[in-house]
Amino acid sequence: MNDRRKFLTTTIAMAGSAVLAACGADDNPASSAKLNAMSATRASTPSPNGSVIPPLNSIADAQGGVWTVANGVVQLNGQNAGYTNLVTLLVYYNSTVYQQNQVGDWWSWNGTGWVATANDPRPAEDLVFYGINTHSTVGDNTYGTVPFSTQIAQMRQMGVTMVRTNGNGSSEVGQLKTFIQQLQGTGMQAYPCIDQYLDTSNTSMTEQDYYNQGYSLGQTAASGLKGLVGYYEVGNEIDSQLLLSGAYNGDVPSQYSNQLFPLARGLVRGMIDGIKSIDTAAKIIAPACSWLHFAFSDMLWNGTQPDGSSGYPQVRWDIEAWHWYSDMGNILAASNYEGVTNVLATLQPRRNLPIWLTEFGVRPFSNGVPGVSGVPTEKQMGNWLLDQGSTQGGYPTVESVAAQYGVQAIMLFELYDDPNDGNYGVIAADGTTLKGRYARLQSYMGANPPATFL
Repeated sequence: MNDRRKFLTTTIAMAGSAVLAACGADDNPASSAKLNAMSATRASTPSPNGSVIPPLNSIADAQGGVWTVANGVVQLNGQNAGYTNLVTLLVYYNSTVYQQNQVGDWWSWNGTGWVATANDPRPAEDLVFYGINTHSTVGDNTYGTVPFSTQIAQMRQMGVTMVRTNGNGSSEVGQLKTFIQQLQGTGMQAYPCIDQYLDTSNTSMTEQDYYNQGYSLGQTAASGLKGLVGYYEVGNEIDSQLLLSGAYNGDVPSQYSNQLFPLARGLVRGMIDGIKSIDTAAKIIAPACSWLHFAFSDMLWNGTQPDGSSGYPQVRWDIEAWHWYSDMGNILAASNYEGVTNVLATLQPRRNLPIWLTEFGVRPFSNGVPGVSGVPTEKQMGNWLLDQGSTQGGYPTVESVAAQYGVQAIMLFELYDDPNDGNYGVIAADGTTLKGRYARLQSYMGANPPATFL
């Protein structure tokens, strides 16, 4: 690392130091000293492949060495490991230790010192798996009062690598751009969900009208974010607007409104075309569906409609998006009106695309957790997420079949409690109180890096 780069990284780091201190980073001298003393004992078992600090406090290599990061400096067995400065991530991958600093530079340890390397050594799917939902770009409630730097530090310490947030219109896109610029050197990414819905009260709008609306939204998002994001999600549960009855599973085309479906198709097509007119390299995440609403995405893809007619424009995307919550049960064995459905096994072969669970969470209301009568406690909510007690369907369930079904990401819903959504957050509405799920998920994500199951 040359002197000019050292000076630059020092200057950039000063702005973020107070935030990391408030969030329990490794700049507490007492805790750092304790960690260093602990690390003097050599480890007998290496850490899992893909282990990362944070969320872990230490990593063990194959030679028994214990690695820590204190005040932005990498240490091996309690001693400085060569020269490092302002380190934000330490990664153990394929028996090599890598570090990233606050300006985004990557270095690998060769046994005696650090060698510059091009980028993060982990494959792309490892970098998106543990995600979270926020409304940071909307700027209301807690998301509007807690600084971006604090939100980012809280997510990073938890182990999050991908952030899904709103990107609907120029204001939200502008906020997302500011947010992403603060992600540099954190090992995190973000992408927009353009969550535009149909105005079902306006009966005069046509498919072309919605196409034009979607095109404008897509262009706005891509114009502001090209080069900063690699993904765009084009819709959020539009499928539910079209169901003729809440009693339907949504796996049969005729269960959707034939009048509204062309409007939804126009909106989604427009968003995709608008994005691609600016950012041809972008990957498109499908309009997110939930429950068993397979027929909605099937009709978009196949160019068909609920009445069985065909020959309409076929919509294409790169990644399937699905939502799953605790009240739906186990995603591998969802009880429904027609029997029991393995949702991932049903979805994956339809188009053989990667699957992202872009909302995955626990319902905080009465009967929101299987087997729990009344409103679930914080512990019961965490139990569902971690397959503990008698519950099934959380992270371990999905990760056990992630490679088989091509599941590349799980986006937890959500960071903060929000009166518009409910008490889904892993952090209370005050923006500072960490709930029990936060620590449990932090520990789980640290102990189960994606490289161990993807």
